[in-house]
Amino acid sequence: VKTLVPHRDQTLQEELARQQANERLRRQFAAQANVIGPWIQTKMEEIGHISIDITGSLEDQMNHLKQYEQNIINYKSNIDKLEGDHQLIQEALIFDNKHTSYTME
Repeated sequence: VKTLVPHRDQTLQEELARQQANERLRRQFAAQANVIGPWIQTKMEEIGHISIDITGSLEDQMNHLKQYEQNIINYKSNIDKLEGDHQLIQEALIFDNKHTSYTME
């Protein structure tokens, strides 16, 4: 019993540290996802409106779409960081995140 109790305490401390690390990953992912998710939704809606509200010359439409493309390209680094955090979450076998409804799927 004298050897089992310290071993159990160590195992519990290791599990606590693992759970705390997992929670940090959840919060880190959620903080980004809760900003990026709405941004993506907004951009998708804007692009949908552009396709419905086609006005102006083809050149004007093309320039407008190129501006959207450039905005998305400029924002890609944020999405890449989120993807990296998602990879860490997968590697840690975390399957739920109460801090966000967004996922990478």
